[in-house]
Order: sequence, then structure tokens, then C-alpha cells
Amino acid sequence: MFEEEFVKGTACDQENVSGSFPEFIYYCWRPKVDLIKHQVCFDKESHQIRCTCKYFSEMGILCSHSLRVYYLHYVGRIPEQYILKRWCKSAISSQSIEELRNKSKVVQSSVWRAQTLRFLVHFVTACQDIPLCRDEFEHGLKLLKEKVRV
Repeated sequence: MFEEEFVKGTACDQENVSGSFPEFIYYCWRPKVDLIKHQVCFDKESHQIRCTCKYFSEMGILCSHSLRVYYLHYVGRIPEQYILKRWCKSAISSQSIEELRNKSKVVQSSVWRAQTLRFLVHFVTACQDIPLCRDEFEHGLKLLKEKVRV
């Protein structure tokens, strides 16, 4: 997931909104992909970063916008506060093998919801200008609704 965000960040454009030391503010977006520009605030002294997409607070991984700004400022190492233990190899060593066996491979509902919503927004955006795709998408949703019976 981190690699995917990093690669997305390389495709981002940015616009400097304000650049008074130590805080810099940018708009970041992927041309012809993103519908909105996200605002990223970066503190050059502490390397703290905030993005309006809220990806870090939802998923626990820095977003492509934040990674783009780190790249612009030649930040060679991501600050420890943005590397959560759950994404590190050492997270497994703190659990016993028995605990790992008992756990199913079910993703936490909030993480699943965020990932699914992002996928659906991307899918809907790709279909919005093609009537045949829209019809197929809507038909598929109706079938799914009948199958799941929500």
C-alpha cells in the first residue's frame, strides 16, 4: 500500500500556496485523475505534515500528496511518528504464533470501508462519461443488492 502511494506521489503536480519558513503550504493533485486538489501543510523544521485528504488518519499510511511534498523538500527519511507499528515487520513478532492462527484474514471494517470507497469513487469517475459503462455499473449494483439483500 505504501509503495502504491509513493508511486502515485511521483505523478502528482503541486502548486506552492505559501512558502514562509518554517511552514510551507501546497496544493497537490494528479492531473486528469484527481477531481480536487488537496492542501498539504509541511513544517520544514519538525518535518510534520498534514493533508486534507486525511489518508494518514484513516489508513495509517502517508498519502501520495504528503510523500510528494517530502520529495520536494529532500526529506530523506520519513519521521518515526508516521511509521505505525502495525505496518512494520516487528508487529508480527509481538504476537504469538497461536494468536496469528486464531485470527482470520478479515480486514478491520473501517479500513475496508475506506479502501472500498476509494475504489468505488475511482470506478464511478471512470464510468461517468460512458453511457454503456454507467448502465453496466448500475445493473451490477442492482444484482449485488439483490444477492446481499441490504
